[in-house]
Amino acid sequence: MKIITYVFLFIFLSLTIISCSSDDDAALKDGKVAANLSEVDQLEAPYISSLTINNSSAVTNQTSVSIQMAGTDIVGITGYIISNQSTVPDLNSSDWVSITSKTQYSVSKDSTVGPSDASYSFYGWMRDNAKNISATATSSIVYDTTAPTLSSVSINSGDSSTSNTVVNLTISASDSLSGIAAYFASETSSAPSATATEWIDITTTKNLSSTVSFTLSSPGVAGSFTKTVYLWAKDAASNV
Repeated sequence: MKIITYVFLFIFLSLTIISCSSDDDAALKDGKVAANLSEVDQLEAPYISSLTINNSSAVTNQTSVSIQMAGTDIVGITGYIISNQSTVPDLNSSDWVSITSKTQYSVSKDSTVGPSDASYSFYGWMRDNAKNISATATSSIVYDTTAPTLSSVSINSGDSSTSNTVVNLTISASDSLSGIAAYFASETSSAPSATATEWIDITTTKNLSSTVSFTLSSPGVAGSFTKTVYLWAKDAASNV
C-alpha cells in the first residue's frame, strides 16, 4: 500500500492586537489592519465626543458664553480649534492651539454672541500627531434679549364683578425667539425679578393662549372692593 503523507505547515504570525473604542476604529472596522499604535494613528482621526455651549444651555440673554469641547484619540490629541466660523481649518492654520499629546482631552473657551438677537453657532476640531483632523463638531445657542409681548389678560373673561376670590385669568402672549416659559400673577404692581419664587412654569411656547386660576386676596369684611391683577411673562432666556 502506498502511503502518501501530507505535511501541513502551520505558520503562526505574531500580531499586535489594537483595542479601539467604537467611536475611534472606523478604519479598522473597514478591514484595515494596524501593526502598532503608531500605525493606528495614521488611520484614525481624533473623535470629538461633545461640544456644548454654557453647559448645554439652549438660550442666553448674556453676550458672554463658554464653549466646552471633549474628545479622544487612540494615540494622542495634539491641538484643537474652537471657532464661530464653519470652514474646516487646514493643518497650517494659525488658529490651532497646540497641547501636549493626550488620548483624552477636554477644554473650555470663552467667547461672545450678539449684538443681534439670533441663533449663534460654534464649531470645533481636534488634530493628532499624524496630521489627522477630526470631523467638525458644532453646537448652537439662541441669544435673546427681547422680553415677551403680553397681548392681553382678562379676569373671568371680562366680567365686571364676582363673588368668588378664585378667578380665571385668560392670557395671550408671544415670544418669537426662546419662547415663553413662565408667568407671574400678582395684586402687587411691582415687577418681579426673573428669579422670584412665585413664577409659574409652563411648557415653553412661542405663542401662549391660556386660562389659569388665580386666588384674589380676601378683604376680610363684607362689601364691594375693586381688585386689580397684574401679570408678567418670562421667556426661556429669563427676559421679563
